[in-house]
Amino acid sequence: MKNKRGNIAIISVIVVIVAITAGIIGWMLAKKSQVPVQQTTITQPPTPVAQTQPMTPVAEPKTEPVAQFSEQPNTDEFNKYFSEIYLGKMLIGSKKISPPDNVPTKTNVFSNKTDQFCVAMTMIKTIPVNVAAAGVYDVTAKSFTTSDSKSKIPRALTQGGSIGCESLALSIGKYEYKTYVNDILVSVIPFEVK
Repeated sequence: MKNKRGNIAIISVIVVIVAITAGIIGWMLAKKSQVPVQQTTITQPPTPVAQTQPMTPVAEPKTEPVAQFSEQPNTDEFNKYFSEIYLGKMLIGSKKISPPDNVPTKTNVFSNKTDQFCVAMTMIKTIPVNVAAAGVYDVTAKSFTTSDSKSKIPRALTQGGSIGCESLALSIGKYEYKTYVNDILVSVIPFEVK
């Protein structure tokens, strides 16, 4: 009996060792057959070595000119409610918006024959019903395109993203899309219809 128990113990140890070895070999083969991920490395241009010639005075840095709009938005108020507002377009007759597959293409140039006019907003916090408003301003005519300068948005803009598209009923020209919160201008986005 002792001999049988000893044989069973040796056989059990051998089976365990074979199983562990097979697992390790299988793992190694699986790891080798995986396609390596190509890593993108961003390299900085070489830093120039200091020259021995005398240094010339450096001109004052140029400041970026402030964008010229018909009126300037209040960026502090914008930052309270939004992280982003942008314009986009979709072809007339496109399927409904269904991120991430079917979303408007970000742009500031539209065709009144082929494009739907889309506005995408990302809200930091919910804006109640009729507190936000928007309007399209004709830069050449120096007036809004509708009789009421800005239309109240008749629904709450909830925290997160929102995209809305509509047909483009504007003639060729330059415009600004203006967004208001509590009657304070928070965003001006210039765009063109060709």
